[in-house]
Amino acid sequence: MNGFGDFARDMARIKDELVEEMPLIIEATSAELLAETRKEIVRQQLVDTRDMLNSFSLGNSFNVFEKRDNGFEVEVGTSNPYAKFVNEGHWTVGRKSFVEPTHFFDIAQAIAEQYMAVGIMKRIDGTIKRRLGG
Repeated sequence: MNGFGDFARDMARIKDELVEEMPLIIEATSAELLAETRKEIVRQQLVDTRDMLNSFSLGNSFNVFEKRDNGFEVEVGTSNPYAKFVNEGHWTVGRKSFVEPTHFFDIAQAIAEQYMAVGIMKRIDGTIKRRLGG
């Protein structure tokens, strides 16, 4: 039963390659979430001073892009306090009126999750096919 030994080695190699590749996949999809968030901010015309929009760009001082667990976990977003108020809604000064939430980040996350799952599966499938010669 030589075929099973070869198969087991191929599976071990696939696992090793995926362990190497997953942090890169996670980082790329996290960057895509930031891009989708910027698109949603522009689509909803929430741009005023561009501070909030720019805070979802890598390298901006308000940007959050923290990797943990050897790259298997990435937290993305912004530390710009204004963004939370825009996303979740807020009371004006003196609680005179309530500004309705835009849910721009929630919408961007839902959109990004739809195509990120497909993209992740394509990359995993490509790794398996390369290893198995398919």
